[in-house]
Amino acid sequence: MNPRIPFADPEKLPPTTREALEGTPDLSIFKTLANAEAAFPHFIDFLASLWDESELSARHRELTILTVARSLGSEYEWSQHIEVARLCGISDDEISRIDRLDFQGFDQTEAEMLTLVAQTAGPGPTDENLFERVRGQLGDRRTAELILVATTYAGIAGVIEAFGLGVDDHRGVGDLELGEEGPKLGN
Repeated sequence: MNPRIPFADPEKLPPTTREALEGTPDLSIFKTLANAEAAFPHFIDFLASLWDESELSARHRELTILTVARSLGSEYEWSQHIEVARLCGISDDEISRIDRLDFQGFDQTEAEMLTLVAQTAGPGPTDENLFERVRGQLGDRRTAELILVATTYAGIAGVIEAFGLGVDDHRGVGDLELGEEGPKLGN
């Protein structure tokens, strides 16, 4: 599939936008989003904060992203984040369960968290009692971060669809710096 708008030309980008692009994996989503020159550096900083400064664990972040990807049918996000998930200690069995949106076999906290994420990504309402149980288990900050990750990646899935981006042959996971808690994003 051909993208609906061309990739941004790094040579024509303002320095801050070019620097932000250089700090991301070499993926079509980032090369396309860099066309939004003023917003792109801030968007990357925001994404990096969800990856690098969040109290939500890397494992929970990647479980969330995979759940959103599968819930919305985003093959692009699914294919990219399987490898990242493995770096975060998520097993192939767990990935297979998320692929089926079957959260049995996860502990109660993760099963409820992933059910909430699927509801958040979907068109229906969020169950208030489920939300309160997850909030009770994760606390306010991690719950807010969970919902931000879920809705941000749901938005990214929509952007990918709108731009008509096909799955990259390149897996960006190899471009990520590894930290103690897992892969890092950005400079």
